[in-house]
Amino acid sequence: MIKKISIFDLDDTLTVTLTFANFINAKSGDFIDINEIHSSYFKSIKSLFFNKLSKEVFFKRMGDYIVVINKQNDETFDGSYLDNFDKDKKTSRYFEVKNNILVVKSFPGFHSDPNTIGKEINTPVFEEYKKIENRMILTGRDEKLRPLVEENLKKIGIDFPKFGLKMYSGSSGIKNWKANVILKSIEENNWEEIHYFEDRQDWLHFAESQVNEKYPAVKFITHLISNVQDQHKFN
Repeated sequence: MIKKISIFDLDDTLTVTLTFANFINAKSGDFIDINEIHSSYFKSIKSLFFNKLSKEVFFKRMGDYIVVINKQNDETFDGSYLDNFDKDKKTSRYFEVKNNILVVKSFPGFHSDPNTIGKEINTPVFEEYKKIENRMILTGRDEKLRPLVEENLKKIGIDFPKFGLKMYSGSSGIKNWKANVILKSIEENNWEEIHYFEDRQDWLHFAESQVNEKYPAVKFITHLISNVQDQHKFN
């Protein structure tokens, strides 16, 4: 029998994570008072637009997203505006593009806040999880949140995996850390086949490349989970 394991990311894979817009607790259509919450983060974005483009902006919730609004015409910015910031390494942490609209990413450390822990099961992935004996949960959530994450898994009905709940405790970045955990598990358990469920395509491909390089005989099967984020809307 082939020795195989299935490895599951947590946020927006096995569970549904609170969105940045829901965390801020503004209703769709509301303007964001940047003096009330994470003011330094939003003020940095305002300064970026003014310094790079000489544009005054404000922020608004649209459905499941926080968007940047041009104060001059009350319109959103399209994805092409990213090209104006590509020389500034900081901008990758501020923005992403959804439906060709520039939206604000969650602030650094968002997933370190206990209030963002997903309290809802992502049913399609959970159905796969239940079928498997050899399984691991591999999450970028910080190790210091372990008691809360374990309590939450129990509360929402997710059985503890046979090969552990692995939580981030490194300093090399989550993408590298996840790949290294997978490599170590292969070394310790001699896996011949791995199924990796993850909502970040770049992290999937990176882990796949690392395994293929070090253990070319191991069959590595990626499962990109997009159903949670695909349900996010602008209204």
